Amino acid sequence: MCRLVFVLALVLFSFPAFAQTTRVQGLPNGDPVIISGTSSVSIIKLGGTPTATAVVCGTTATTTPMVALAKRTSLCIQNSSGVPVYIGGSTVTTSTGILLNVADSFCDDVGLTAYYCIVASGTATVRVLEN
Repeated sequence: MCRLVFVLALVLFSFPAFAQTTRVQGLPNGDPVIISGTSSVSIIKLGGTPTATAVVCGTTATTTPMVALAKRTSLCIQNSSGVPVYIGGSTVTTSTGILLNVADSFCDDVGLTAYYCIVASGTATVRVLEN
């Protein structure tokens, strides 16, 4: 621990502009943050409580999830059904969407960007995790 504090002090005092603009802390699991070769670093913790929902996709584009989590920073969509699901923008089709086979998932670091799902026939359920 003393060595980490000494190294951080050495880095901060070696780069005065860095010391004025950056506060370095360890990661939540206790690992140190290592900064090398840059004078501008942004570390953003994903905040809030993850929220999981289920969405039923049909043969027309369905918003996934129906209402985005306020201040969302990430989104994962998993196909939990027995048929292929396609995801994309509001004009998604089975020809243009990204294919999610059974148990496949798709994750993206997005704000309030809307994703939609669609199936070729019938319905399918996807699980959505937002944070």
